Amino acid sequence: DGVTRACVMAAGWMMMLLAGRGMLPGLGFGSNGDEIAVVMLVLSAVAVLSLLRSGLFDRRVVGVLGFGLLYISLPWALLVHLRSGAIWDAGDADGSGFASSMAGIGRMAGFALPLIIIATIWLNDTMAYLAGSLIGKTPLSAVSPKKTWEGTVSGILISVALVTSAASLWLDADPISIAAVAAVAAVTAVAGTFGDLFESKLKRMAGVKDSGSFMPGHGGFLDRFDSLLVAVPFAWILCTLFLR
Repeated sequence: DGVTRACVMAAGWMMMLLAGRGMLPGLGFGSNGDEIAVVMLVLSAVAVLSLLRSGLFDRRVVGVLGFGLLYISLPWALLVHLRSGAIWDAGDADGSGFASSMAGIGRMAGFALPLIIIATIWLNDTMAYLAGSLIGKTPLSAVSPKKTWEGTVSGILISVALVTSAASLWLDADPISIAAVAAVAAVTAVAGTFGDLFESKLKRMAGVKDSGSFMPGHGGFLDRFDSLLVAVPFAWILCTLFLR
């Protein structure tokens, strides 16, 4: 149903606006995001009514739509929230730790964390492929036969080491901040590996080789972001619960 599809996509955009509202004062949204929440409720109601009208309302359809929001829209919203730097409010800084280091240089965490996450994923993918090609012998999973344990472990260790080393130069050897970056990189690398496997499993379940044809030769558009979609929520949880 075209109306339902449009409403769900718009709701996904609203999630990102809600997460990044602190960066968009010119849009006139209230600081608590009430207006965006109301729009999301209206979109949800229209989507449900459209499904009912078309006779497509059932548990499976609702589950697929909800899964799309959770799997694709929510991670992007959480990445936007990290980018906004909202969880490292300078008013919460107590003079020590990662949050203070970031707040002290003007919400730099908002720029740094997305870059750390993306760089870790790229390095992990590249190093896992290279190491797997050279020393890989033990298959990691039947879902992705080309991946090996040797390549996977090497990719995680090398990517974390490289990102942490780069951070140590940038953060002027602040031990607490460097340890925090290492933790984010480690969580990102491990979760990103599972994200890659999860997307491969989805393709097998759907009986397709590629997730789409928009990017020929890349396994589909979703293949470029499968690691990110799973890594971001775990990195966000780590930052929100332990690195504030």
